[in-house]
Amino acid sequence: MRRLRAANQKMNAVSKATDYCMRLLSYRQYSKGELEEKLRKRGYGERTIMMVINRLNELGLVDDEGLSKGLVQSAIERQNRGRHAVIAEMRRLKLPEDCIQSAIEMFDLETEINIAVKLMRKWLSDEHCKYVSASLCDSGENQKVRQLILRLLRRGFSHEAIMGALRRIGCKPPVYSDADEVFPLQSAIENT
Repeated sequence: MRRLRAANQKMNAVSKATDYCMRLLSYRQYSKGELEEKLRKRGYGERTIMMVINRLNELGLVDDEGLSKGLVQSAIERQNRGRHAVIAEMRRLKLPEDCIQSAIEMFDLETEINIAVKLMRKWLSDEHCKYVSASLCDSGENQKVRQLILRLLRRGFSHEAIMGALRRIGCKPPVYSDADEVFPLQSAIENT
């Protein structure tokens, strides 16, 4: 009798956990790691979590590889973030490192440079961007170029992509004695 009751409780827990995950998945796609974390926070045991995740995997409702590739493709299409920002987002979503590495291969340096160039041109022509003038690259105003560089760094662009984009728009990268002075955010972004 006790075994039957325990089995019913376990099946009830699995059913409730599955329903909870289905509700979450009705809003957006989640990674396995995110769902596991949410179930742990709700107090479900490891065995229940494993059963639910396996079932969702069988149904094709959890696909870490597809999610990671979709995030990279979306970033490339939207053209507003660099590789480091996309990698940081994938890690925040608790995607496995192998999925991250295989998906980020689509986002090569040339693609990142093209996106950075597009953003720079937009910012340079934007009326609302008072601190950057159209003659910025000709005037050699290091402070303004530095602000542009920092803006790209905050969006997750790599040093190589930023320097390539500056060269492509005909702007000489500023020369500083200390690389940390130019790229104070770069090491923080790369370590995320």
